[in-house]
Amino acid sequence: MSKNALKDHPQDQVIIASNAGSAIASGAVMRQASLLGIAAVGLAATTGTGAMDTAGRFTLTALNTDVWPIGTPLGWDFTNSRLTPTFTDLPGGAEFVATKAKANGETTAEVNIAKNHRRIVTINRLASAGEDTANAVVWDTGFGKDPSFFFVYIINASNVARLPAGAQTLGTGGNLGKITIADTNLAATERVVGIAFE
Repeated sequence: MSKNALKDHPQDQVIIASNAGSAIASGAVMRQASLLGIAAVGLAATTGTGAMDTAGRFTLTALNTDVWPIGTPLGWDFTNSRLTPTFTDLPGGAEFVATKAKANGETTAEVNIAKNHRRIVTINRLASAGEDTANAVVWDTGFGKDPSFFFVYIINASNVARLPAGAQTLGTGGNLGKITIADTNLAATERVVGIAFE
C-alpha cells in the first residue's frame, strides 16, 4: 500500500491510534473507534500506538477480477483484506471512492478515504439552456473552499457517459468552493453528474 505526496492532499488528517489487538503493519487499513484509516507506522500488538492517516489517496489491495470506473463507492473487506464494490453487508458501508478506473487483472486500486470526510456532495442534474449556450456548468459545492477531490462526467440523452470536453477549474476569491465544468459539446438534454469531498 502506498500514499501519494502530501502536496496532493492538503487536508490530510493524522491521529495517534492505539492498538489493543494483533500487530498492525504499516500501510494496513485499520479502525480507531468510528474512524477508518491507514496505519502510517507499524503498531505493536496489545499496547502499540502510532500515527494513522484518516484522509488522503492510497493504493490498496483489490480482487484481480473486480472492475470499476472512477468515482465508484467501495467498501473494505477486513476478512479478505481488500477493497470491494459489494459492501451492503459490510458494517462500514462505502468507506472509499475510486480515484482511478480498475481493470480486470489489476490487484490494486487507487482510492480516496471517503468515510471520514466532513462532507460529501453530489451533482446530478440536466444542463440548463443558459449553460448549453455558455458551454459550462458552475457547481457550488457549498464548502467555501476547494474540495480535496472531485470527479465529474456528462451523460447524454442516450445514457452514454463521457468526460467533459473542457477544463474543470476551481473558483477563487469570493467563488471558493465553486467548480466550473467547461464542455464545448454541452447540450441542455445532457445530465451533469459528479461527486466532491470537502
